[in-house]
Amino acid sequence: MKKLTPQTNSGNMQAVKRMPQYLRLFNDMLKYGRQYISSVEIASKLSLRPILVKKDMLLAKAPGKTRLGYNVKGSIAAIQNFLGWQKEREVCLVGYGKLGSALFHYEGFKKHGFNMVAAFDTDITKADNDKVLHIEHLASYVQSRKINTAIISVPAYAAQGVADTLVSAGIKAIWNFSPADIKVPAHVALQNEDLSIGLALLCLKLKN
Repeated sequence: MKKLTPQTNSGNMQAVKRMPQYLRLFNDMLKYGRQYISSVEIASKLSLRPILVKKDMLLAKAPGKTRLGYNVKGSIAAIQNFLGWQKEREVCLVGYGKLGSALFHYEGFKKHGFNMVAAFDTDITKADNDKVLHIEHLASYVQSRKINTAIISVPAYAAQGVADTLVSAGIKAIWNFSPADIKVPAHVALQNEDLSIGLALLCLKLKN
């Protein structure tokens, strides 16, 4: 049998995007008492090729047995470990508008190890809890708590300034929901979520 080898960096990125799909499936299987699931069944349920599933599971080091398939419970732990979701990390959010407030209160983050400890805004009169602080305390708070992950949801004109403050304070990863192209040093991980791109793709599909 041909030996599977780890994917290229580009392939790894695509695999990472598929991992949440696998987790949802494995968690559903666990609820129904399933102990094992084959790569063929996984591929069928997720509309993927079995060989791709095998490569992804190899990358995540998911445990399995010949003729039985992948151990459901063990695979959940393996994927969570691969994604770094088994470790809780403190996260702060900057920009407590409608989008920021929704992100801050989203319960799903907890399942992935994101503990939203504080939000910051220039106008704390709109705060609905005591975890919302004035932005002037952002740098000192991040440094004192040794926070390394932040979410930005401020207007475009303010995004780069906020990013610069976060980087100077020691932030190592930024999830950017602002409609702005921010620049960060090479050692800082940056993930942009441009909602307008998703909207454009949706509208194009409707048009066609």
